[in-house]
Amino acid sequence: MGSDDLFKRAKARKQKGLVRESNKKEPYDKFLIVSEDTKSSTIYLEEAVAYYRIQSANFAIIGLGKDPLDVVCEAEKLYSSELKSHKPDYDKVFCVFDRDAHTRYYNALQKIESLNKKHISKTELPIFNAITSNPCFELWIYLHFKYTTKSFTPTQKKSIGEKMISELLSVYPEYAKNSKGYFTELFPRLNPTAISNAEKLLAHREETGSETHTKVVTLIKYIQDLKNQKPQ
Repeated sequence: MGSDDLFKRAKARKQKGLVRESNKKEPYDKFLIVSEDTKSSTIYLEEAVAYYRIQSANFAIIGLGKDPLDVVCEAEKLYSSELKSHKPDYDKVFCVFDRDAHTRYYNALQKIESLNKKHISKTELPIFNAITSNPCFELWIYLHFKYTTKSFTPTQKKSIGEKMISELLSVYPEYAKNSKGYFTELFPRLNPTAISNAEKLLAHREETGSETHTKVVTLIKYIQDLKNQKPQ
């Protein structure tokens, strides 16, 4: 065997080793995100985990393109499939969906509550988490610019989600549901503004019973915490 062949084989073995190493789970949580849409929230969350350099073996993000109850059912299916596989189980499952005009929104919340009674983590913290936004995900983007407690009422022409998008365009005219790169573009506003505004809004909801809220902040802070757990 010539030296060229030996070199090629050695190089191939090295490349395979690098692939295995890149697919190796890190010693922090493994999590699953299933989102109702295939555009705005899915793209944003994919960019978030990329920004924080979360190991690919530690997460999966699925943009389902279906309603909230379908999102939760798909999340349960994927979670159960992982339990039966040789791979590490998911420590956390996040179901990302909007209130908007969905008729099965509350069914989805009830399903998550039921799943957490069925599947109990070692820490006894909920495995399945509803990352809800009312009226929709775009409220989270809006909070990067301004605080609001405004509630929305649907009309014959516009759903509450469409009204929220109109509000967002008034402060961020560049926004488009299928655009990419806006996690990085808005990052300077994330910690000082968006997180503070979203947490303030959740507190307002607790105090008043207002429906306007977004729990995307909970998921983003979870991802940030994983970043801090990463070995340096």
